[in-house]
Amino acid sequence: MQRRRRKKRATAEEVKRFEESMRSAADSKDQGINGTAGPENRPCITDFSWLDDAVLESLSHDALLSVSIRYRDIITGMMEERKELTDAFLNLLERNNILLTDAFGRKSERLAVLLGGSRAAGGRSPEEDDGNTGEDGPVKSSDRKTEETGNGHDGQQESGGSADEGSTGQDSSTDEGGSGQNDSGGTENEKNARTWTPKRSIGCMGKQCKGLPVVEKVVEMSEEDLEKIFGKGNFCHQESNDSVVIQYEYIPQTLYLRKTILRSYVPVDDADICVQKGMVTAPNPVIRLRQNSRCTSSVVAHFMHERYLLRLPWERVSSDLKRNGLSLPPQMMEENARFYYGFFTAVIQRMWYWLFLTGHIQIDETPVLMYDQVKKVLYRRYFWVFTVSELYDTEKKVTILVYAEGRDTGVLRKYLMQDHKYEGYAGSDGHDPYHIIEKESGGTIRNTGCLNHFRTRLARVLKAIPGLKKMTEEQLSRIPAYNALSSLQVVFREEKETAGMSAEERTAYRLKYVMPELEKAFGVLAGLEADDYGQGSLMHKALTYRDNQQEYLKRFIEDGSIPLTNANSERKFAFLALIRNVSRYFGSDTMGKTGAGWESLTQTAKAHTDHVDIYFQYLLDKAVPFIREEDSKKAVRHTARSRLEELEERSLSYFNDGRMDPFMAWSPEYRAYEAECLKERRKTAEILARAREESFA
Repeated sequence: MQRRRRKKRATAEEVKRFEESMRSAADSKDQGINGTAGPENRPCITDFSWLDDAVLESLSHDALLSVSIRYRDIITGMMEERKELTDAFLNLLERNNILLTDAFGRKSERLAVLLGGSRAAGGRSPEEDDGNTGEDGPVKSSDRKTEETGNGHDGQQESGGSADEGSTGQDSSTDEGGSGQNDSGGTENEKNARTWTPKRSIGCMGKQCKGLPVVEKVVEMSEEDLEKIFGKGNFCHQESNDSVVIQYEYIPQTLYLRKTILRSYVPVDDADICVQKGMVTAPNPVIRLRQNSRCTSSVVAHFMHERYLLRLPWERVSSDLKRNGLSLPPQMMEENARFYYGFFTAVIQRMWYWLFLTGHIQIDETPVLMYDQVKKVLYRRYFWVFTVSELYDTEKKVTILVYAEGRDTGVLRKYLMQDHKYEGYAGSDGHDPYHIIEKESGGTIRNTGCLNHFRTRLARVLKAIPGLKKMTEEQLSRIPAYNALSSLQVVFREEKETAGMSAEERTAYRLKYVMPELEKAFGVLAGLEADDYGQGSLMHKALTYRDNQQEYLKRFIEDGSIPLTNANSERKFAFLALIRNVSRYFGSDTMGKTGAGWESLTQTAKAHTDHVDIYFQYLLDKAVPFIREEDSKKAVRHTARSRLEELEERSLSYFNDGRMDPFMAWSPEYRAYEAECLKERRKTAEILARAREESFA
């Protein structure tokens, strides 16, 4: 039997001493902690616990009041400390559950997957759930530790050698970047690497051309043209003065030599003597892109296609070409990329015009790395993407990438307000600069939000709950994040039904079916405040995002061409996942701009043609001579750095220049060129096949 504990009775002296301590504590509120006396005179719970009812009744009212106030402050402080510790513990628990889910679970935001089966709202199976999930989108480089993985672009080697095959006439200095690899040879080796220029030995070109198949073509002048020059019947062909031009050409899987024989003609009076006076030679139909270079547009287009569409490293492209019989170091190909990007800035400026003309764009940004090879320091830079809204009905799908030092409002201010003024909708995530630019533009730029980002925050709240898959429907229904996510799931499911509708039909359908479910999702969270949860907790982040973005998340109802999410622009960064495996960083800011420019041409061309290499070849054959002629009128300086900067500055004038329209990937001129190029490729392939059969015979 449990013995009853006898309480110790206080003596009169102890009661008197206790009253004095209470009275001194009340008179010394400015001392100690919480307005009480020091620790040596402060009563504690143990001092008070042994007092029995008789002793308590004998205490004065003032003493009892002082005791109650004191212990109320102590208990309140302990409860606040307990709440802080509880919040910190819950934050750690949430992070642990998220890490476990990301490491061992499927990275999905579908309720059916989060709950571990078919227990999604409404009993739907995962196949019937919405298709717009987080796992379908690309993994942005910002979701990883870029300092550890070193994602980037174009960059192991940035030494700017001369152009392909020893071409001259361009400054080959690389003050904007040397070799991207770590040099251990000292200062002298680093200087030599930055000033390296290719030199060929005697007979080198003959050795390279040996063994390559040759396609011979004779170019003659028409009789009408000759009569205009020499007169009727007063000309003849002089074979001894015919010019022979040998150039590299490339068709898929085959590198060959094109031997072009240019016929020479002289007046009949001078036919018996070999003189140059009065001689006329047929023009070469194949444009020489660079001085002292045998590479044609098909070869340059090939290695640019390999680098910027197939995402192969420069070393791999160089080794493949060398295996086929053409020696092109990576430095030469990089210098070519930088050189031709200077011309294509004019084409990209005209692409901005067609992009702004839609009035519906989507924007996003992601970090990359740049290695300053002079200071030997890694810097964080950013890729920005500007693309046409995926729901906007247009045949001119434009995607432009921009390389910038930061992700602040200055980038948006430059490209949307300063260089050229944009008016319309701009879809984005919840980054503050997008909202700031809307205010600075006076409302001409209207920002639209992304429901995927809101859903992601709610999904992470559920992921952080231990034992979520074992909960019953009744338990789940008491979780606000689950109820809101269920409504968002219906929102995305109903939005899928609008596929193929016009903008007006989609707007009407959204008003009737989509918007009520979205209001329901916000209504579930209406009574919850972010301050009700611990600072930094997942629910606090979700509610903060709701409070800051609710206006922009509902703006899609204004226009049927506005998508619910910003996934389209995020998908444009999918190439970075491939680049990360072949290139750790950019070797300079110049090559960062170059990479962004070529990516703009690649992404836009992919939306309009299956032959991106032919589009590159078309630009080299048609756009480069046009821009070169225009720039010669403006006296552009021919140094590597100043030339590129000047071309970028002058390219702004091509924004409203309709003469650039034939160089767009959707132009009829390009379609005709593509058809002719494919026809020529088939014809050349047949010639090479017959030559190969004859050699075997």
